[in-house]
Amino acid sequence: MDGLDIATAKLRATEFLAEHAKGEVKVNFRLRDWLISRQRFGLSHSVIYCPIDGIVPVPDDQLPVLAPMT
Repeated sequence: MDGLDIATAKLRATEFLAEHAKGEVKVNFRLRDWLISRQRFGLSHSVIYCPIDGIVPVPDDQLPVLAPMT
């Protein structure tokens, strides 16, 4: 892999592992990706943390929950 740019080296490494049945190519999504997507599309399954009751659903009249503007 010496002398290759990062993207090419990653591709060659995953191809090598797949050929030798030691691995596979797959995509992993991070939790923060999921959170931003939920906020962007305003799903009705939003929850908040309450210090008294723990995790509770957001009331319907407060939906959709939007991501804060920074």
